[in-house]
Amino acid sequence: CNAKTGCQNAAVPDETTCDVGKVCASGKCIKRFAKQLSVGYTGTCALRHDATVWCWGFDYTCGGGWCWSPHAIGGLPDTVHVDVGGSHACAAGKDGLVRCWGTAEKGALGNFTCSLTNNATPQVVPGVTGAVSVDTASSESTALTSDGKLWQWGYNISGSFGIGTCHYDLGCSGKAALHPTIAGAVKATLGSPYVNTSMFSLVLTP
Repeated sequence: CNAKTGCQNAAVPDETTCDVGKVCASGKCIKRFAKQLSVGYTGTCALRHDATVWCWGFDYTCGGGWCWSPHAIGGLPDTVHVDVGGSHACAAGKDGLVRCWGTAEKGALGNFTCSLTNNATPQVVPGVTGAVSVDTASSESTALTSDGKLWQWGYNISGSFGIGTCHYDLGCSGKAALHPTIAGAVKATLGSPYVNTSMFSLVLTP
């Protein structure tokens, strides 16, 4: 595999593969690597160098069934960020859309449902555009946009969304909504996915 012959030149068999730990890209062997890793309550996901998402662990994260080894998540376009929550995961694509999979408990998937059944296929969160990152907790999800706005959906317990109300005010409708006052944010995070609920959110602004 080299720039001259390319990686898939059948006429040169000894140059069709790369060394262990490397993959072919643009005619060159490059190191295989993960750009990002997210660990949730029952699973883990990695964003690879090729913008694909691979997960392992419990079926909520893997999209159906236990995954004892990394499993590619289908139905996702090129991805820029991924995060794993308590029983679901979300990914922000290069197209600016957010897709979530797992259980829709308390509206965590943003798809207008609160079902405990497993949604194996990533589903677009209606209304959210321009997303560059996502963050998830037990049954809550957020997305930060390129212009610093914050979308939120899921279980707004103990006022964790910072909108002056609590519990299911956003939650069980499963509908994403823009935070009414946050602008110019550069980082957003929810509480730990390891506990029953996140209870709080943190947003960093310049």
